[in-house]
Amino acid sequence: MSHSTVLKVQQQIGGKFNAELIDAVRSGMRFRIVGDNVNFKVGVSRQREDKVGHMEHWFGSIAIIQHTNFNNLTVQRPQRPLLQMPPSAFLPSPEDMMIIKKDCVVLVMEVLVEHIPAFNCFKPLLLDMKRKLQPPLDVFDTTKTNTVIPLPLLCKNEQKYADVVDVLDSYEQLIGDIYTKAGIRVDDSTKVHIGGDQLTRERFSGAKRLRATALSSRERFQHLTPITFEFFHLQMNFLTIIYKLLYNKDSTEAGTLHAEKIRLRRSQVSEDVKNNYDACKELAISVTNGHVISAVLKHFKMESVDSSLPETFKEIDYSRITCEENLSIIQKQFGVFVDSFILKNANTLHQESQPLKPKSYYKVVCLSKEGKPMTIFIPLLSENTTNKHSCDEADTVYEYAHLMLEMGFAFKCLLLNVNIPNRDRMLPCLKYLMCILKANNNHSKYSLEILRLLALQQSILDEKSAYETFYGLFVNTQGKFDSSFGCDLQMEHMVRLTKDHIKSVHSNKTEKTLVKRTAAFAGMDKIACQYDMISDCVIRKQRHRIPSSKEDEMSVIAGLSHVNPFEYHQGRKMDSYPKSVTSPLKSINIDHIKAWIQNHKGNFMYEIGQ
Repeated sequence: MSHSTVLKVQQQIGGKFNAELIDAVRSGMRFRIVGDNVNFKVGVSRQREDKVGHMEHWFGSIAIIQHTNFNNLTVQRPQRPLLQMPPSAFLPSPEDMMIIKKDCVVLVMEVLVEHIPAFNCFKPLLLDMKRKLQPPLDVFDTTKTNTVIPLPLLCKNEQKYADVVDVLDSYEQLIGDIYTKAGIRVDDSTKVHIGGDQLTRERFSGAKRLRATALSSRERFQHLTPITFEFFHLQMNFLTIIYKLLYNKDSTEAGTLHAEKIRLRRSQVSEDVKNNYDACKELAISVTNGHVISAVLKHFKMESVDSSLPETFKEIDYSRITCEENLSIIQKQFGVFVDSFILKNANTLHQESQPLKPKSYYKVVCLSKEGKPMTIFIPLLSENTTNKHSCDEADTVYEYAHLMLEMGFAFKCLLLNVNIPNRDRMLPCLKYLMCILKANNNHSKYSLEILRLLALQQSILDEKSAYETFYGLFVNTQGKFDSSFGCDLQMEHMVRLTKDHIKSVHSNKTEKTLVKRTAAFAGMDKIACQYDMISDCVIRKQRHRIPSSKEDEMSVIAGLSHVNPFEYHQGRKMDSYPKSVTSPLKSINIDHIKAWIQNHKGNFMYEIGQ
């Protein structure tokens, strides 16, 4: 086939890219849109003063068809008056911490079944526990797959608000075309959920505010709501914090991230988590798993991974391993472990503010502007700023190990809740992560994004829209109950596909050519799948088998066995950490967090760019 014929065929296919969207809308389904910048470099063979290589910034989007139906839920808006909700409603409650604890128990059991032979008998119970993490089938079916449809590339840059306004105009045009061809009238009740990473969400909301005074609902982008951030970039941001706290290039001590990177020959790992996410994630998980095995051996007084089951598990009825009695025993035994090693700093998150103790403040009496006497109490030292041990007495190995468990399991809880989406479990996890992010960096953008999402989910949106929005944040392409992932990760895959096609057009990187090529993605994929089906093409069941990290993690466990990181030794030091690393939750100021939440509630309530 000649090149000109290829271009003609692509143009014909590209004109039908929205056929699936039309059919979906006609059958009563919804769709949402995710967008992100596509950045690529355009080079020149011979440079001149007016002809040099440069970066191009275009905008790509995908539409994801939603197969969920929440018509049985109420549409009363708001669910609760946001301004009347106390700040504590956005912080982890004791009930929320119980949900997080149960997630941690599942994650601990997963590691033990993999690495300690004595716990292999709990494998059926573990599978049963993971399946119970799913929401009820009448709420959301985690095994349903989503249809992803790439949209044509736009010669727009999200860094410019004028271009973002054009992007939203194109979305409104797309919605109008699809609903019209589906025979459905677009009115004020037509809502399409859009979003992207934190920057994209911010740009979308800002562009919507710029059009707030337009005459028509289409010009005000009223059909593009709600606007949310996505979870994959939250995962990346949280992993970056883990490496900021626990990765030191000078560290050679066993159990530290950099030392294990060298010993396990993970050369792709670096402080630049954004460009090496997969490698950094795998190392962090492996080191966390090594630490949790070391902590379990310490807690249950087991000599090694080859030891027999502790006496506390002897009362389990192995003939009915998945019964509720066995589950309650597991939850009780490992719940104590989780409280002692993983969530030991989380108790302060749901405690009420304590009054200042006597002799912990100066009492100053002065006159107000009106001449009335006024008493001011000036704190001398806040209790949460005092350390249990002084710098000279602190055990930096002990502190590092506990922080590795705390941050590693917070990250793994996020991954678990993304893989098995359940709104009742994810919201408590988000509250917990928000506190960690805010305590680590008072200006954290993602802590504010989480607070905004919580306000939408718990108050601003009606119940039906809240559920549609939450479960629209995930995409499942494999059909397994634990194979969901963030929509922005699917967008990253599409960006990579787009860049591969951009390379194939060589020097012909014009707007017309790229729009034709990207508009044909969905049709080309459908034609290829149809050809494979009618030609009885044998598709490999598993294309890229992920190699097991068990041997690497056993190596980490062996190294930690010589260190005994969870035994406190006064004054024990690591040369690379002269000062002990501390959990962000140890220095958290709950009153400050509550004031921050209170200040932003009004902004979210009256936000134009929802």
